[in-house]
Amino acid sequence: MTSELWLLCCMAVVILLTAGLAFLWAVFYDRCAKEKRMLERPDFTEKAGFAVTRLPGAPYLRLDRVYLLGRRVGQLEFFIQPNWTAVLRVAPENEELRMWELDLPEYDQLTVRPVSGVRTELRQAPGGGALACWQRDGFCYGLYLPAGEMGLAGSLLELFAADCRCEITR
Repeated sequence: MTSELWLLCCMAVVILLTAGLAFLWAVFYDRCAKEKRMLERPDFTEKAGFAVTRLPGAPYLRLDRVYLLGRRVGQLEFFIQPNWTAVLRVAPENEELRMWELDLPEYDQLTVRPVSGVRTELRQAPGGGALACWQRDGFCYGLYLPAGEMGLAGSLLELFAADCRCEITR
């Protein structure tokens, strides 16, 4: 076997190993990004390094489910009496909230206003759906209402933007 052929074989093996490792990394990374773990409480310390330390305490609001999405984003699902739901997503500022996964409608109204010293954006759709976004203390928040009655989105935005707090835990 000539030295050129030997070198060519070694290069082929290196290229195949690199491609195989890249494929395995892509599969692992994609799997982690799509991971959805249900938790008992909004403490994401183990995987994401943060926890929700304060939530609104209104009597008509109940926390139903807590998920960790992709090891980076916390999702809290709320039941709002009499028959509404809301999804709060929270992540450190350098992470994407992945709101597109929620099948958001087309919004035709945008309201920007301060709430408790924080700049908030409220987008509303004709069918009652709404999306509220704000940032506070190094975290991004997104509150999604698939449907609602008039005034519900604005009052929930006031409540959540004023009361929600997160902190880095590791």
